[in-house]
Amino acid sequence: MEAGWLAGALWDPIALAVLAVILLVSTAMLYSRSDAPPPVSIARLALGYVVVVLMCCGFAAASSYTPADEAGARWGIPPERYWSALLVEFSTLWVLLSYGVLVGMAIIGVPVLFAMARRGWGTVPGLMAISVPISLLFLVALTALSRRALSRRLALDAALTILAMHLVLSLGFGVAAGLPWRRKTPPSRMSDS
Repeated sequence: MEAGWLAGALWDPIALAVLAVILLVSTAMLYSRSDAPPPVSIARLALGYVVVVLMCCGFAAASSYTPADEAGARWGIPPERYWSALLVEFSTLWVLLSYGVLVGMAIIGVPVLFAMARRGWGTVPGLMAISVPISLLFLVALTALSRRALSRRLALDAALTILAMHLVLSLGFGVAAGLPWRRKTPPSRMSDS
């Protein structure tokens, strides 16, 4: 219930404008203060964001689907409300995932990519590799914010899900943004003297 309310609030034009401002400000800050050439153009960065939102749509569709008989038996959803309940679950999950992923990318992911690119590691495999510790830190933060202790099984399931999502999203973003697959050697500091 609360998730649906939050998703509805995030779909409000004001919330969408705030999200756009977060994305634009973080992008402007990265491109204006970078002393090295950016690893991706603004157009490729925007394409990466769009691809990630579409991937969140796929994750939401896969995660929210429940067969009609199971929905009726487990949650008491009558057959005539099945499709509307499924649509609400899907749209709620898609909005929440998309917002979380876009804000996380704007605040953490893309700045990390720029830092990696300055050292020659701004590649698709490099982005995927750095997503692993970010996933684990996210899981630790999520667990710390949880009101109840997570069982070992639930924590492991959550860790694997979050890790898999981060890996797939970083792969999709990296490919859409046009990141190289191989490391470029950064310029030598010795050549400056």
